[in-house]
Amino acid sequence: MPYPVYIIQPSYPPNAFAHGSVTLRLDVSEEGEVSDVRVIEGMGGLTDASIDAAREWKFVPVKDAQGKPTRSHAYAVLVYRFPLVAQ
Repeated sequence: MPYPVYIIQPSYPPNAFAHGSVTLRLDVSEEGEVSDVRVIEGMGGLTDASIDAAREWKFVPVKDAQGKPTRSHAYAVLVYRFPLVAQ
């Protein structure tokens, strides 16, 4: 499984009046970059924010039996809670 080395936290969308989670499948290239993001489960604006963040993530790629980096995939679950607003 590829190991994450750089993760950007998604922004809570200002127009998303929801909380919940988004599950993504990330295809990781030989260079450790996210080459494709697929939504396994999620909802509306939370999904869009999750995809935008995940596209920026970087991984240490998986190596094959000869020690060469190879394509792989990872799963991520991003959990959203209503942001607290100071009064």
